[in-house]
Amino acid sequence: MSINSVWFKHYLCLTIKANMERGVKNVEQSEIRRIGRILKERRLQLGYTQEYAAEKAGISYSYYTKIERGQQLPSLEVAMVLSKTFSLSMDRW
Repeated sequence: MSINSVWFKHYLCLTIKANMERGVKNVEQSEIRRIGRILKERRLQLGYTQEYAAEKAGISYSYYTKIERGQQLPSLEVAMVLSKTFSLSMDRW
């Protein structure tokens, strides 16, 4: 099993649980916040502002900031775009 497929299965589990429960429990919340911290750390390493990162990824500023603050799990499509935008492999998430 490739690393990307492991990440994808993990992502699907988080998404399904969040949708089923209409709210995210503490464990999932910490994972979502971890993704946000990784994105913020990488964005700062690259010297990007939040506005520039959102623009470069083709998403709204408010959506990007929610992801970075750990308030929202990005869709799989957006996660893939952010991965490319920040030159992060999906297994780092």
